[in-house]
Amino acid sequence: MALRGPPRKAARTASSSSPRATAAPTLTLHGGVPYRASVVALWHDDRLTDFTLCAEGVEFKVHRLVLTSSSEYFLKLFASDTHDATHVLERIRPPVLKALLAFIYEGKCEIHEGLLTEVLEASARLMLDALKAACADAIAARLTPSNALDVWRLANTLTLQRSRRPHSAASLSRLRRTLRRRSRCYPRRSLRTSASRGTTRSSRAPPCTSAALAAGCESC
Repeated sequence: MALRGPPRKAARTASSSSPRATAAPTLTLHGGVPYRASVVALWHDDRLTDFTLCAEGVEFKVHRLVLTSSSEYFLKLFASDTHDATHVLERIRPPVLKALLAFIYEGKCEIHEGLLTEVLEASARLMLDALKAACADAIAARLTPSNALDVWRLANTLTLQRSRRPHSAASLSRLRRTLRRRSRCYPRRSLRTSASRGTTRSSRAPPCTSAALAAGCESC
């Protein structure tokens, strides 16, 4: 009986390790301007920090000067007559805020692919143009017929197509070109008119429609 123990343990170990194999892939977003290594070290060591950002109860110690020089959002925040030492960021989760701060200090950040949309929304909200541009490029690289409509909805929600900031505008232009190029490969289904019934019907919205809309196509 004692000899049967190890195989059972090995089976449990194999089954418990299977979820790790299906872990979400990660990606690194580049494009920021990193601060000097000494400044980054001060941030990592929590030294000489003079402000606290809070996301869902989790606090992050930061330097006002670094945030002010990186984001118009924080420039306006610190320019006001407030002397609060803590600022709560609603609707931003801790891993997202951690990625944003890493991008501000180090010029890059590593995230799970599942956080890409949240990081894009947070970077647009906090006016981090370089990070928003990096997110747009990452989304364009992962564009498929199945997510083209979601990309268009996200861009419409954040009014990214109307952005005049140079970094984000250039990336979104590339995103629209990608949508336009791939829309030519999607099968088009024209509307069919039934003369006998006098009705117009379509089995489903053609994929080219969502892609063309996201690309700003006038014909669609």
